[in-house]
Amino acid sequence: MHIYTTLQEQDMQKMFNQILSEESWSLDAFNRKKVLSSSRDMVFYFSSSRQKCIELSTGGAYFHLYTLFKKFLSRYATQMAGKLEEIKVKVQTEELSLEEDTLLCAILNTSEYCAGTAKEMQSYIVADIDTQYKSQVSLEESVEAFHTLLADTISTLVQSLAIQLNEIFAGMAVINDEKPDLVSDASPYTQDVANQLEHFIDPLRSIISPSHFPFFCESVATHVVELFSAEVYKLSGISEGIAVQLMLDRTALKASIGKSTNPNPSGPASERYTKRVARKFQHIEKVLRTLQTPTTFLLDTFTTSFPDGSVEEFVRLMKMKGVKYTTQIELLDQFGAPADHPARAAIIEGAEVEGTYGERLGDKVNAMKDFFKSF
Repeated sequence: MHIYTTLQEQDMQKMFNQILSEESWSLDAFNRKKVLSSSRDMVFYFSSSRQKCIELSTGGAYFHLYTLFKKFLSRYATQMAGKLEEIKVKVQTEELSLEEDTLLCAILNTSEYCAGTAKEMQSYIVADIDTQYKSQVSLEESVEAFHTLLADTISTLVQSLAIQLNEIFAGMAVINDEKPDLVSDASPYTQDVANQLEHFIDPLRSIISPSHFPFFCESVATHVVELFSAEVYKLSGISEGIAVQLMLDRTALKASIGKSTNPNPSGPASERYTKRVARKFQHIEKVLRTLQTPTTFLLDTFTTSFPDGSVEEFVRLMKMKGVKYTTQIELLDQFGAPADHPARAAIIEGAEVEGTYGERLGDKVNAMKDFFKSF
C-alpha cells in the first residue's frame, strides 16, 4: 500500500506541474464555465483518481488520497493568489488592460468553481470512506482559501475601475459658485463617470459568474459613492449654490450607477437593488443638504440630519461651508460643545487671526478716509 500511495503523490505532482506549465492565464472563446483551464484539468484528475482508488480501497489509501487533494487544492489557491498579487501591484499605479481585467474575472470564477468542487469532494469522500476516517475529513480550509481569494479579486477589480475614475472625480475641484442662479444641470464630469462605468462593466457582464456579478455591481456602486463623498469632503468654501450643484451631481451619479451596475441588463433593476444603491447615498445627501442651509439655520439642520452627530462632524461641515471662525464659536456654544473641547482651540486661534485681519483692514479704511478728507 505504501508503494501505491507513493505513486499517487508522484503522479499528482507531475499532473500539477504539467497543468500549470500549460496554463495560459487567459480565457478562450469556447470556455463556457469561464474558468482557468488548469482548474478543470485538476478537478478531472481528482475525480478519476478518486474513482480508481475506491475500487481498491476506502480505507487508509483513500484517506491518503484525500490529504493529497487538500494539499494540491491549497497549492493551486497559492498559485492564483500569486498571479493576483502581480496584478494588485500594478493596479496601485496604473490602469489595467481589458485582458488583465478579464484575467481577474477568470480568477474570480475559478475560485468559486474550486470552492464548490472542494465542498462536493468532501461530501463524496465522507460518504465513501471507512467510518474510522470520516471525522478527519474536512476541506473547509480549502473552501475558505478560495472564498478569500474570490473576495480579494473583486476588490482588485473595483480598484481597477477606481484608477480610471480618480482623474474624472478630480474635476470636482473646479466646481465654483460664480453663477449659482444658472445652476440647472449636473456637472460635465458626471457624464464622464457614467461613460466610464458603462465602458468598464459591460465587457465583464458575460464573463463574471452570475452568482457573484450582483455582489461585484454593488461593490462598484459602493466605491463610486465613496469616491464622490471623498471629493466633496475635500472642498472648502462650499456656498449654498455650490451645494445645490453638488446635489444635482449626486442625482446624476445615482441614476448612472443604478443603470450601469444593474445586475439585470435586459430590464430595470429590482426594487431591492435600487433601494440598496439609494441607501449608499444617504449620508452624503444629508451632508449636502446641511451645506445648502443658510448659516443661520445650520445647527438646526445638522442636528435634524445627524441626531447623533459629534462636535468634530459639526466643525468639519462648518469648515467645508466656510463659516467664519467667530460664528463657529457661537454655533459651538449653541451646540453645547464643552468649553475645553480640542476643536475649540483651533477655532479660537482662527478667530483671533480673523479679528486681527479685520482690525488691520479697518485701520487701512480709516486711514484712506482721513487721506481723502485732507483734500
